Amino acid sequence: MRIATCRSRIRTRITRTCIIGIRIEGVDESRDVDCGARSAGCRRVAHGQQFSPGAPAGRRAQSSRRLHAGMDDGDNAMASLYREIPLETDAARAWETLRDSRNIARVFAGVLTDAQVDGDLRTVTFANGSVVQERIVAVDDAHMRVAYTVCGPNFEQHAASMQIVAEAGGRSRMVWISDFLPDERRAMVEPLMDAGCAAAQRNLAR
Repeated sequence: MRIATCRSRIRTRITRTCIIGIRIEGVDESRDVDCGARSAGCRRVAHGQQFSPGAPAGRRAQSSRRLHAGMDDGDNAMASLYREIPLETDAARAWETLRDSRNIARVFAGVLTDAQVDGDLRTVTFANGSVVQERIVAVDDAHMRVAYTVCGPNFEQHAASMQIVAEAGGRSRMVWISDFLPDERRAMVEPLMDAGCAAAQRNLAR
């Protein structure tokens, strides 16, 4: 899998073991989580790149970072991760599962072990025992998109969304975007997001 930065430096690496460190209530915790082989179908696309649901699967996958307006490169950079996950299921079925926060632990089984929902707050437990709280911002049935923020001390801000896009032949695709500060959290978020891609691809097809 190729990973291209905004400076067009390309490297290729597949990692089987992800190091995930999440601080919960002031406690730093870092454990090894076996994420398995990265899904060949999970594609990385530059955040600013035009997305076309019918784009060929062979399109180059990329990841990029976006900067705050007026800031120089490298100064308070905001990480911006974008993933496209092809699903072997139709869009209506995938959206019916994804839109309900109570199903999130099933969608990401293997990465998440539990999810508790209280109004617009969702508390998820990861396989390494870490607990993170998320706030659901919007559930858009017309565009099959759910937007949420990640709460807690690890991020200055963290906004994310997941969207189901219909494809030909009864298939679909999940588009997952995650924007956050500080950029240094990329080392924590990116492997976890890639593991989530593989889990969603597997579990939403069932």
